Amino acid sequence: MRNTLAFAFAFGLSISLAAGASSAQDRPPAESRDEVNNGNAPPPATPDSTIQTSKPGPFDLPYESESSLGGKFDIKLQVVGAYRNPTRFHVTGTLKNTDIGRQYDGSFEGTMPMSGRVVTLTYNQPRANAHGTVVFTFSEDGETFTGDGMHMGTTPFKWTGRRKH
Repeated sequence: MRNTLAFAFAFGLSISLAAGASSAQDRPPAESRDEVNNGNAPPPATPDSTIQTSKPGPFDLPYESESSLGGKFDIKLQVVGAYRNPTRFHVTGTLKNTDIGRQYDGSFEGTMPMSGRVVTLTYNQPRANAHGTVVFTFSEDGETFTGDGMHMGTTPFKWTGRRKH
């Protein structure tokens, strides 16, 4: 038996999350599943959950971006499924440096609420031995974003981006 949960982003994106049924031993306590509400809440998403979109989503095209630390990057993000908490999507992505060098290429991982435009991410640039956190807030149409980040846990910075067409 499969349960389907429907969510709508502020972008107008309609997403269906199909989660397989899980056994009671694989499920978190009732309090974390919101089943205190007479057991009517949907089951938590499982790691093998799939996402199907009805139209192009906010991450279908890469973004060209620039950080206040001086780097320019092409960013590609993708929703890969529901996170452990069934109210958030798991997001991964890549960043490709377009102006200084490949040592600044890296990856993203984080979450996004199913009902919002804010993505909370960590980034890792292994060849530059660098990492940090960033929170991107996307415009209502998903065409642009602004971000606030913390590089290496000590240096705050800004990040802006625009979808490439």
